[in-house]
Amino acid sequence: MEAMLQQEPVAPDARQIHVMVVDDEPDIIDEIVEFLSGQRIGVTTAGSAENAMGLFSLLPSGIVTVVLTDLTMPGGDGLSLARAIMNAAAPRAAPAIILMTGRCAGVPEGAVRDCGVFEVIAKPLKLSVLGELIRSAHAATMQRRRL
Repeated sequence: MEAMLQQEPVAPDARQIHVMVVDDEPDIIDEIVEFLSGQRIGVTTAGSAENAMGLFSLLPSGIVTVVLTDLTMPGGDGLSLARAIMNAAAPRAAPAIILMTGRCAGVPEGAVRDCGVFEVIAKPLKLSVLGELIRSAHAATMQRRRL
């Protein structure tokens, strides 16, 4: 599964949560999409960092409020994707970035800070914790956009 565009109906209201989920493991994407859809959260998915950037550039500016990406993927990592998104997005339209990883101890703090990452979360994910984190990241994005 290279790239897949799955979207819940997105209200024209820019305050709606819309998450781009990026992971090379289809089972993880499916589990997260099912959970977020049940929470009435808009979702776009991509199976690689490269495809995520392609999709990000096609979506209306500012529609994605949170990017949830795996740190380690073939063909590009989550930190590179975070940098690319932050460079591509208008400053007020940039989403919050959440990195998922199976090895939190190996994540370089300086690089995370430099990329503007909102949070690093360990796999396996607790979906209830993920839901709260996404809502917090979305709120931070909306607050930044109001400034």
